[in-house]
Amino acid sequence: RIVIANALSKWVYSEPAKVTVKADQTTAELQDVSLYVGQAYDADAPFKRVLNKDGQAINAKDVQYYYVNNVLTKELDTTKPGTHQVRIVIANALGKWVYSEPAKVTVKADQTTAELQDVSLYVGQAYDADAPFKRVLNKDGQAINAKDVQYYYVNNVLTKELDTTKPGTHQVRIVIANALSKWVYSEPAKVTVKADQTTAELQDVSLYVGQAYDADAPFKRVLNKDGQAINAKDVQ
Repeated sequence: RIVIANALSKWVYSEPAKVTVKADQTTAELQDVSLYVGQAYDADAPFKRVLNKDGQAINAKDVQYYYVNNVLTKELDTTKPGTHQVRIVIANALGKWVYSEPAKVTVKADQTTAELQDVSLYVGQAYDADAPFKRVLNKDGQAINAKDVQYYYVNNVLTKELDTTKPGTHQVRIVIANALSKWVYSEPAKVTVKADQTTAELQDVSLYVGQAYDADAPFKRVLNKDGQAINAKDVQ
């Protein structure tokens, strides 16, 4: 506070004034981020904790010195996979420069894949909805199971059920979203339900004393599930 003399030489006392010394909260803390080929780059994405002298958040649009790969720009090429370096420089309360540590921006290839394969099973077998999945991957290249696929079609009907009560051929296809939320359509896969042709039909035979016994002789019609003949040596 202060005391000064007035026109009558009397003292005039001021009210006290408070002087606050504040901590300079200027911070330039970045973080590594990743995105996918074709995605738009968000210049704010690497900002983990970027604050002005009063602790208020700063956006990229308010930062004059924003560098991508040591070039003064806020643009970043996302047309192909690659790794880029971002750093910023901001002024603190004393007008001195605060330099961020570099942050890494990784542009990743979109690995979304919907590749199916033809499969077969037999009448009465349970249908495994994953069986036609040859190479079905999400954007990061991780395998996707049928339970995680919303758009799964059997004979153009949205279902994961398939009739195995009788022989027939069915079509399966799927639709999944890629990194840009665009739809990726699989080629159709064929699921064949085959009749079980297993047969064990024998016949009477005769031979003479001293003749060698042929274990295949009684086999009139002995077939495996695919209708292929089975020999006695293959029967346990």
